[in-house]
Amino acid sequence: SKEQCAFQEAALCLEQGAANEKYHEFNEHFDKYRYKCYVIVHTTLYKLLDVVASVTLLALAAIEHPAMLGMDVPIWVHGTLEASCLLILSILFGIKIKWQGIQFSKFHIKTILK
Repeated sequence: SKEQCAFQEAALCLEQGAANEKYHEFNEHFDKYRYKCYVIVHTTLYKLLDVVASVTLLALAAIEHPAMLGMDVPIWVHGTLEASCLLILSILFGIKIKWQGIQFSKFHIKTILK
């Protein structure tokens, strides 16, 4: 409802002030689509998917041929897992870019390192 959306926006403003972070892209003409992307990026599920996909990609390096650990998986399993994790990370990155915009992402250190 409109009241709930207004309440969430007010809570967002209070949260920004408490965290003392720079949210330069928020203004009175705030786009509802970007607000939804902001809410998605700050959910536990988003962060969990990000960590699981990243760790899975790193773990795949340990079992890639020639595996040093003696663990060997079929090539189709390895390829499917790698492609799936890269797809998940690409979607998550796309959502983050929709929220922040490409200009901010170029200068955000954690985003650049990732």
